[in-house]
Amino acid sequence: MLYGVILISFPAFASITVLQAMVSRAASEREQGVTMASLTALASVMGIVAPVLGTSLLGQVIDLEPGSVLMGAPFFACSALEAVATVIALRYFSRQRHAPCVAPAGEAA
Repeated sequence: MLYGVILISFPAFASITVLQAMVSRAASEREQGVTMASLTALASVMGIVAPVLGTSLLGQVIDLEPGSVLMGAPFFACSALEAVATVIALRYFSRQRHAPCVAPAGEAA
């Protein structure tokens, strides 16, 4: 069972590296440091906020009877947030793919 959970959750951990690479490519050379620092700061803040929100949500449903669908509310909430983030990312990167690549004045493309 443990190996199955590790295998299933591996893409979630690998996606962090892919996200950083995509953000790095989307920023110019001058903005990459600030952009990557912002991404790291956001991840750090969410590392603090997410457990607090998840625990409080779990506290709301902990007294329900076993087998209740609402017991999975923290997981459903996280899935909904990930779905929203995926839609936002897909919309952003589909616009970037179709946008012309114009270098700022004085820089090569």
